Amino acid sequence: MGHTVQGLQAENVSFEQKKLTIDEVFNTITVQLKYDIFYSDDAIDVKRMVELSRRDLTVEETLRQVLGDSFEYKFVGKTIVISPKVATPPSKSIRIKGFVYDTKKQSIPGVTVILKGTSVGTATNVDGFFLLPLSVDKGVLIFSFVGCNSKEVSFKFPCDTMRIVLEEDMTSLDEVVITGMFNKPKESYTGAVTHITKQELADFKSRDLLRTIANIDPSFNIVENNKQGSNPNALPEIKIRGMTNLPQTVDVTQVSGSIEDFQVDQRATLNTPLFILDGFEITLERMMDLDEEDIASVTILKDAASTAIYGSRGSNGVVVITSVKPQEGKLRVSCRVGMNFEVPDLTSYNLLNAKQKLELEKMAGLFEADKNSKSYWLEQDNLNKEYNLKLKNVQEGVNTYWLSQPLRTGMNGDYGLSLSGGDVAFRYSLNASYKMIKGVMKGSDRSNFNGTLTISYLYKNFQFSNSVSVGANRGNESMYGSFSAYAELNPYYTPYDADGELVKSFPAGGGEARGPKNPLYDASTSSYAYSNYVDLRNNTSVEWSPLESLKVGLRFGYSYNTEEQHDYKSSDHSMFMMVTDPMAKGTYDYGTTKSTMYNLALNLSYAKVLGDHSVFVGFNGTVSETNSRSYSIGTEGFMHDRFDFLSMGASYSGTNPGGFESTSRSLGVTVNVNYSWKHSLFIDASYRLDGASAFGPYSRFRPFYTVGAGWTASSLKFIQDKAGWINLLRFKYNYGVTGSLPFQCLDATSGGHGVQS
Repeated sequence: MGHTVQGLQAENVSFEQKKLTIDEVFNTITVQLKYDIFYSDDAIDVKRMVELSRRDLTVEETLRQVLGDSFEYKFVGKTIVISPKVATPPSKSIRIKGFVYDTKKQSIPGVTVILKGTSVGTATNVDGFFLLPLSVDKGVLIFSFVGCNSKEVSFKFPCDTMRIVLEEDMTSLDEVVITGMFNKPKESYTGAVTHITKQELADFKSRDLLRTIANIDPSFNIVENNKQGSNPNALPEIKIRGMTNLPQTVDVTQVSGSIEDFQVDQRATLNTPLFILDGFEITLERMMDLDEEDIASVTILKDAASTAIYGSRGSNGVVVITSVKPQEGKLRVSCRVGMNFEVPDLTSYNLLNAKQKLELEKMAGLFEADKNSKSYWLEQDNLNKEYNLKLKNVQEGVNTYWLSQPLRTGMNGDYGLSLSGGDVAFRYSLNASYKMIKGVMKGSDRSNFNGTLTISYLYKNFQFSNSVSVGANRGNESMYGSFSAYAELNPYYTPYDADGELVKSFPAGGGEARGPKNPLYDASTSSYAYSNYVDLRNNTSVEWSPLESLKVGLRFGYSYNTEEQHDYKSSDHSMFMMVTDPMAKGTYDYGTTKSTMYNLALNLSYAKVLGDHSVFVGFNGTVSETNSRSYSIGTEGFMHDRFDFLSMGASYSGTNPGGFESTSRSLGVTVNVNYSWKHSLFIDASYRLDGASAFGPYSRFRPFYTVGAGWTASSLKFIQDKAGWINLLRFKYNYGVTGSLPFQCLDATSGGHGVQS
């Protein structure tokens, strides 16, 4: 080693991660300690990936781990000069050369090639080629690269050009389970999880994030509802851990609208899993509108062993989303423009035509009166007239395919702009996206904007980050009604009268008081319905690593959400067909909700490997408060569609305006312990004490716990020798207790006023 200055080479350098390129290592030293580093580009491949033993090292330790003993390091003031050591010429002129590829036959640059038992080695160039001078004519070469399994290859000089294939190391790519609280070792984790990478999100991309996840993981089941058709604004019912039934205490007679609609809506609410974005809860609607390009990974926690760490909130499963973090480097700007189309597919509907449907009704006796009726002849005469009218339509060629009437080719537009950059210490990123979805149902569309600004700063062993995001949405509902309404219409009905005008309803028949409504007519009126929301969030986190094995994290989150719903029914709407009072025709229903949420979380984690033993201990404490306020009002009596403003109604419709205010608080403490022995036997246990104002004054806190154990049988030497085709054979068992917050009937069925505390 050359001349050194002891004080300088003993200074510590803190690294954000252990796996870096040599160039990133040098930049870190330069930024943190203000050193100038001089070296020859021909002597050092700065793009080669290296792995440090710790994230906190002295300068000398760092250089030795990165470059080994083949270089001399001279410290002159604030300057480091790196030069190759003068080597003793080998006794024999032996050169071993070759190429290194991956399983896809792509060359791998930066692969480390070392003669086993020595420090003699080299690295592959950009073409994956290596040339290694040696003083021995036989031995074993070790090939290693980050993300690949190391490989040992024997050689004996003279030999042909070597061609080495390195396989991807699957364990290193997915070595932890991201639970939203702790990043736990995957090999010893006993819960049921599905991890989705950013690449998988791109490969299976659909109309929105929820359907993208459903394409990847069948257990993330979106319950299809044909009544909704292809409505882009309909919040789907998601099932991960089974179905929850409506409580018996709900009085559905007090619910406006149909009981069926209420049951569908409430099932969706009761069965919705918990969505966590970067440690903080988000709504189902916000989840649906997230931009996949901003997401680094998605983890689905399924069983009680996985969800118990979230206590009462995790009973329906937990979906943990991790956003993309700013990357080091020069300013990078990228944009995207995407467009796809959705063509309605009706081939699975094998319906009768008008002639077949009428013949079936006649064979079923629908046009035959009850012979025992006192008014038999009058009833039979009316049924004959009805049949002849329908037969006349069939003979004139009426054969309406109602399923196609409200449909169109849907179109989805996706536009995005992102920029990022920074150095090792300070990084930043700005992402903006806009999506426009025109649903297959005519008149339905949904547009949303997402914008996120993230900054991060590293100072020694402190990591600070702050993210500000805004989401804005507007959704227009189709006035064509539900798709199921068209499936129920008979093909011998014609939507137009003799003058070519849309009819409000079809002729009555079969004992009906009046015929079914024509949904196409309602779509021609001035009626409309739309909703919009704005979601603003700020997440701040600080992470401190006082020791290599110990991490301390503090997070604070704030969110503000405002949402509005507008529903206007023109006085010409078919729902007012039987209304005689002109001051009761035409309605306008309006609702608004505003909510704020504060969340503070403390996270401690300790991970240590001691020989054959591996231990992980995690602690998480969370306090949160949510304040919400909602109002609703309805008016009726709109004499003209030009006066479709809420206050122009002649009077309130139904009841007076209503509202609801609530303040809910929660506190949760979670402790998790994970232990493994020789990567074979493992134990995983957690305990959570969950407190919430919704639990009631006499039972504010509830415990939840889980325990699991497992054994990796494939680690046995017997299986490795006799059944090498088995990559992984693992047995595990877990038991957990979870639960849910009580269903609040008042929230679901009334517009009254109340306060939770």
